[in-house]
Amino acid sequence: MSESGNPAAPFTLNGIESLRDVSMTGEEQGQANRAPASSEENVSVDGRARSEDRTGYFKILDELERDARTLSGGVLRMMDMLANEVTFASTNTLECVRLYGTAAESSCDAVTACLKNSAALIAKVEALDDNMKAIEQMALQIKAIKGTLEVLERACK
Repeated sequence: MSESGNPAAPFTLNGIESLRDVSMTGEEQGQANRAPASSEENVSVDGRARSEDRTGYFKILDELERDARTLSGGVLRMMDMLANEVTFASTNTLECVRLYGTAAESSCDAVTACLKNSAALIAKVEALDDNMKAIEQMALQIKAIKGTLEVLERACK
């Protein structure tokens, strides 16, 4: 990938613009750029045409380089998308953990408050029960007085 961040931009590595520059010496580059002067210069030891072989190799190298750039760009885009998704998932996870902690803390506070209120209610009910025992004794005394009053009323009649 180039320094500009564009995967389609020419790839340079220490001033080398393509794989073709790496694979050829200066003399070979000069020979590849000019047309051969005679048919003997154009034939290799095994009988194949040299310039055609080189041109074919250069085409293959160019295609390979183009495919490598495309693949590299795709991999970089995929890595960027993956990094974004992982960051998004991490942010959501962190927020969920914070909310869970807040909910648990609030629940603990609510339970503690309910326990305190329940203890206070139980204490008040016990105090009321103690007060009601005195009322029960009074009710018994009132019934006894009422019974005595009825006996007196019958005696007066």
